[in-house]
Amino acid sequence: MEMPKYHAITLRHLMLLFVILLAAMLFRRFDAFSFPQLYGEDGPIFFQQCEELGWRSLLTPYNGYLHLLPRLVALLFGLLRVKYEYIPYCYNYSAFAIAYLTAIYLYLCAAQLNVHHKLFFSSVIFLLPMQAEVFMTITNLIWFTPLFLIAYLLAGHKLGNPYLSLPVVCIASLSGPGALLLAPLAIYLILTKRKNASLPFIIALLTIVVCGGIQFWMLKTGGGIARTFPAATEHLHLLKLATNNCSRIFFLDKLPAALNSPIKQMIGGASLFMIFIYIFIVKYKKIAAQEKIVLLYAAIVFLISFTAAYWPKESMVTSFVGARYYFIPFSCIAFIFIWSIDKHIKIYHVVFYVIFWALHGDDLAQHYTDKHWGKQVKEYRLGKRHSMDILPDGWSFNLK
Repeated sequence: MEMPKYHAITLRHLMLLFVILLAAMLFRRFDAFSFPQLYGEDGPIFFQQCEELGWRSLLTPYNGYLHLLPRLVALLFGLLRVKYEYIPYCYNYSAFAIAYLTAIYLYLCAAQLNVHHKLFFSSVIFLLPMQAEVFMTITNLIWFTPLFLIAYLLAGHKLGNPYLSLPVVCIASLSGPGALLLAPLAIYLILTKRKNASLPFIIALLTIVVCGGIQFWMLKTGGGIARTFPAATEHLHLLKLATNNCSRIFFLDKLPAALNSPIKQMIGGASLFMIFIYIFIVKYKKIAAQEKIVLLYAAIVFLISFTAAYWPKESMVTSFVGARYYFIPFSCIAFIFIWSIDKHIKIYHVVFYVIFWALHGDDLAQHYTDKHWGKQVKEYRLGKRHSMDILPDGWSFNLK
């Protein structure tokens, strides 16, 4: 089968992508540049277990599955014997670099799909209407790895030498739950495209299926994951999963008190949700390419996965609380919208979205307090402390 022509990214667009990412991160996670710190599992899981277990940490499951990419980052800087003071810099900037590489890969995939506005397509992942917890931390790289797999299934398997992507597919598939959720889609593609697909593509699909099976086995043998949310179950919670998001995203919660009762917010949110669904269906149908099924499947299955995990309190998890669960669905929805109006995007579309995005202000930015990591490391070396305070508030771990 003849491979499509390879489209390179221009230096100008490489620079523009970098500027967009840098500007978005300076706005959304300025603290990650001004005083880099460890976040969540960065400390007690990836950093400390790397120190204690070395390469064996790569095969150590956490929370029910493997996290190969974050552990590889931790192992790299462990092998380089980077001083503890600089570990947060290494982790934060590694996460920045991987986000940048993901955007470049999306750009190249967009070119394969004949998307004209490739820059919009590839940079929209930094500008989603959700909090910034997925950025600038290796802990949440497990949400970038399924994004890579989705892009690979969408068009990435057509890029360059198809064998070079296989190691990355393997690493991505063993990093978080992405391969498990995408395995049914991979099986479907094997069954429907086996006669025309290239051998490397079939190998990659089988890799996703096998790695997804490994993650599933670890979840089952590890007793599964019991997720909950510290709140009472809402009445009509499944409906409020949609209306809570719509109310916050479209500013219904900021209306005057006379218009801001719970029932009015629910009615307004439900109305906005139905309008959005209608527009989404219309836009989706306008895309002629068969590959669009990859985006639709991913958006739906990732939404269903966290809904099932947090049931019956799933309505408490919104794009501004637990935003990581919305990263893949919102990214796929954004790709579909941009792809559907690709030949009709005007400057006012961009201006409108920039204004909408800026109006959310504090909703989109997460600026954490300084835990003075460098000072803590000095005290640790002097024997004055073993417990290291990290982000978010309330998290700490013991250095031995």
